[in-house]
Amino acid sequence: MSGLIAPRVGHVGDGNSHLAILVDPDSDDEMDRARAIWPPRSTRLPCHSAAP
Repeated sequence: MSGLIAPRVGHVGDGNSHLAILVDPDSDDEMDRARAIWPPRSTRLPCHSAAP
C-alpha cells in the first residue's frame, strides 16, 4: 500500500477508468510513491498543482 489517496473514476458503459493520485508535488517522498504505483505503460507522471 502506498498510503496515498488515489480515487478512480470511470465511464459508464465503455469500461474506461482514470486514476487520480493526489500528492504534494513538493514532497519527494510522495512523488516517489506515486511513481511506484503509476501504470507502467505511461511515460510520465502528470502533475497539476491545486495550490492557489
